[in-house]
Amino acid sequence: MAVYYDTVVVGGGIQGSSTSYYVARCGIEDVLLLEQFERNHSRGSSHGHTRITRMAYKKPFYVKMMTDAFQQWSDLERRAGVTLFKNTGYLVFGKDTEEYIISNLESLRLNGIPHQTFSGLEANQRYPRQLKIPSTHKCIYEEMGGILYASRSLLAFQVYM
Repeated sequence: MAVYYDTVVVGGGIQGSSTSYYVARCGIEDVLLLEQFERNHSRGSSHGHTRITRMAYKKPFYVKMMTDAFQQWSDLERRAGVTLFKNTGYLVFGKDTEEYIISNLESLRLNGIPHQTFSGLEANQRYPRQLKIPSTHKCIYEEMGGILYASRSLLAFQVYM
């Protein structure tokens, strides 16, 4: 007997699971998510406790995408009743001539993303037990960055689909 679905998503990692979740939230009733391993397995790149996330990216498209993503994580947290994101801030540092530092700071400024800049020396004074950054380096602290609880998020997408 044939079974038909409106949408079939192959791969139950974070991308496939979130795609299935949002397809179902858009009103598509028959969504099938296929995964070759059991739920919450440790064989794929979506396995693990945490991932870091931030707002600043060189390309404006990614900044817009992250703005939307942060709202969607918050919505999923409410639906699932679990914490999926912890706002810890995000610290990046390097020579002020490095492209990554220049583009990161430019993105933060252009997009009005809350941040602080300080020297490596100041960072070592702020975080004396955690960091030993060359005093000549520039540090950028992005206030909206943080930790995503990866395994918990994956299950939330799958369970609340």
